[in-house]
Amino acid sequence: MALTKATLTGPVNTIKGGWTKFNALIDDLAAATTGLGASCIGVFDTAGNMAATDVEAALAEVYTDHASTRTLAEIFDEDTSTTTGLTWGWKAGKIRVDNTITSVAADTISVTDDSVNYIEISQAGIVSRNGTGFTAGYIPIRQITAASGVQTVSTDKRAWFVQIAGEAKETLTTAGDTLYASAANTLARLAIGAANTKKFVSAAGTAPEWAVGEKIIFFTRDMAAATGDVAYTGAGFKPSAIEIFCCIDETVAASFGVAVGTGECCIATNRAGTAGVFEPNPNVIVQVYVSAGNSQNAIVTSMDADGCTFTWTRTGAPGGTLSGFIKFAR
Repeated sequence: MALTKATLTGPVNTIKGGWTKFNALIDDLAAATTGLGASCIGVFDTAGNMAATDVEAALAEVYTDHASTRTLAEIFDEDTSTTTGLTWGWKAGKIRVDNTITSVAADTISVTDDSVNYIEISQAGIVSRNGTGFTAGYIPIRQITAASGVQTVSTDKRAWFVQIAGEAKETLTTAGDTLYASAANTLARLAIGAANTKKFVSAAGTAPEWAVGEKIIFFTRDMAAATGDVAYTGAGFKPSAIEIFCCIDETVAASFGVAVGTGECCIATNRAGTAGVFEPNPNVIVQVYVSAGNSQNAIVTSMDADGCTFTWTRTGAPGGTLSGFIKFAR
């Protein structure tokens, strides 16, 4: 609203009327009414930084431009209307953990008298008090010292920037290092492994490790041996898969088998003692025919910490010595 110029007429009331209009002008400039006061004062802005042309509109423009900053500053700020004595109040806000947004309502929490109180928020959005310090993995809000029933020192501990990349950079020291969590909220370094090794989970199931992940051992079995279990060791780890290649030397009796988890199968030669005839068997890892009615077969009973255990079954009275190789894989 523009101010109206005073027009003085008549010889008698010219001075009195002039002061009356001047006082009215002062009232208009001091008014907090829309269209008066600040809206009557122009803005000289040669740089064109603002769209507003009067002070009232300029103030509204500044407020709008800084509203988001003001709102951010209020998140979990101290609420003076609910803070008193040994009660601390906070304003509402939101926290983000990865892609999960949690809203936290304004509320209050009791602080302990004659001590230092650490107010913090968990990743689940729970506001709590700690008497010894801020908890790892929590968001610090306020540090409050209380004495004789009042809060004597209240320090804002909110921080909008969390250093993560720097921590990771300090943990990784060599090209090829791998970052992993050794515990909740704890970063650890796995040094790069030797050439041509692979990454596996440790036997304890708690951390990654580098290893070759494969081992071959040689074995023999007397074909006349009785039915029973035999443990084969030397793998250096608990295998998840086995391959076996075996035969009776200088004969046509041989078997080639694999086992993965609880599944196993093999291909046997000399089926039922018939030279040149092969047999697929989906139930055992080894099947060796010496002659009709005389054979040995094996199933994988268990995958062990350092190899495996086979249960051998003898049929008839086979002879000779079975020899071959077992390949273990993690």
